[in-house]
Amino acid sequence: MLAISLWQPWASLWVSGRKVHETRHWRTSYRGWLIVHAGKRFDEAPSSGDPLCRLLIAEFGPNWATDLPRGALVGLVHLVDCVPTRSLVGDVAFTEDDSLCGDFSEGRYAWRANDFRKLQRPMAYRGAQGFFRIAPNIFSAANIDPPIRIPGPVATKDIDTISLNLRPT
Repeated sequence: MLAISLWQPWASLWVSGRKVHETRHWRTSYRGWLIVHAGKRFDEAPSSGDPLCRLLIAEFGPNWATDLPRGALVGLVHLVDCVPTRSLVGDVAFTEDDSLCGDFSEGRYAWRANDFRKLQRPMAYRGAQGFFRIAPNIFSAANIDPPIRIPGPVATKDIDTISLNLRPT
């Protein structure tokens, strides 16, 4: 299964659903479930009066900067589209919250997700730059439930059930 590392707080915001689009300088043709890994690095914290800071407090509480996990798998998103950021003007999926959570400048791409799943217990894991692969049995091997169905490794017609401990968003 594919995964991607993001710095905090972006990783947790994406799996929470407050961030619908992840913005990158490169496009992707990948569509489907993507595991989100929170890197060990934390992006610069916004000032207390910043609207992004208010969003982070509302979503994760006043201690978000110390509470958000690092160096761990934090959830999954279902990636459904990748569009140039300039095309988001007037898009109903591009909310005010979402606009605070990315770099939507010219020449960048917005990766749109439409389903967001947080792990109740983040799972320590070493990430990597760009996309990286994680064995599909990682969650079941760690005894994390309930199930989500993802494509199995043998054939596209086969489906593996992987146990994830997911909190509804």
